[in-house]
Amino acid sequence: MPAADLAEEAEFFGGRSMPRWRIGFFALEHSMWTRGQMVPYFQANSTPVPENALF
Repeated sequence: MPAADLAEEAEFFGGRSMPRWRIGFFALEHSMWTRGQMVPYFQANSTPVPENALF
């Protein structure tokens, strides 16, 4: 995606407007936080933690 497209404002939850790059960053940050919260549940149930490759 070109840098100009990333700088454009887009609607987010609740009608909030923010740059597209910020929405992408938010999604990445949230996914890592959620994964971090799930690891102990996998381990407590003797289930292997799924592999994760960011890039």
